[in-house]
Amino acid sequence: MAHADSGPHFDARLDVAAENALRARQNAQMLWRRAKAVGRAVADGLKVSAESQDRIARSYERVAEDGVRGDEYREHAAVHRKLAQQDRRMAERLRRLTER
Repeated sequence: MAHADSGPHFDARLDVAAENALRARQNAQMLWRRAKAVGRAVADGLKVSAESQDRIARSYERVAEDGVRGDEYREHAAVHRKLAQQDRRMAERLRRLTER
């Protein structure tokens, strides 16, 4: 009587399982590479956003220097500086994650 864990049928099942495992590993690696690329792209976008927020803040600061509603414009500038900092922090976190 043949043992259930031997013979050509068992070997064929092992081959199929090994091929499935290899394909799953390759798919996981491909998805990880794609996720890293997306993370880098988002980090780049956040960097652009931070630069834009800085430009907006500078514009508000220039208007505030004119004296008309200066405090209000300085507050707007501060908000945009804060948004720029947040964008830079998020971009840095994404970059660290994608370098792993």
